[in-house]
Amino acid sequence: MQQPSVKHFKQWIDECFFSGVTWNDVIDKVNCDVLGGEWGYCEDPQEGFIPTIVCEGQGYSPIFKPIIDKVVDNFDYHRVHTYVSFAKSKTLGRHNDTMDVFIVNVLGTVKYEFDDGTEITLEPGDGIHIPKEVYHNPSVIGPRCSLSFSKE
Repeated sequence: MQQPSVKHFKQWIDECFFSGVTWNDVIDKVNCDVLGGEWGYCEDPQEGFIPTIVCEGQGYSPIFKPIIDKVVDNFDYHRVHTYVSFAKSKTLGRHNDTMDVFIVNVLGTVKYEFDDGTEITLEPGDGIHIPKEVYHNPSVIGPRCSLSFSKE
């Protein structure tokens, strides 16, 4: 069976949409979701590593609205998770999702490796559409903030 194709959208979000997003905005998002109990780790903390933080709350600063609106308009994906990683962060590792996802990288750089040998590096403004059941392995290159969208 052939693997459904992953689509990389280089500079999918115009710089004017994400250039105003700062680490302070990301920290405010994390704080809001921690206070609301809508957050977690990708993996249990291990000595020497900081796990990637996953924010699941649907409250966002207005600075994120143009990005969210563009994804909703183009894909009709309304559920958003925010992934925040730091230097030496661990991610979910190799996994697949039960639904299609569209990921927009907002700050920093993240690399995705796929079982077919494809590697895609996302810079701020880049997007990637990953069909359900496609195994992928995200790895952080440094601090990053990515928004992951789905219908569910």
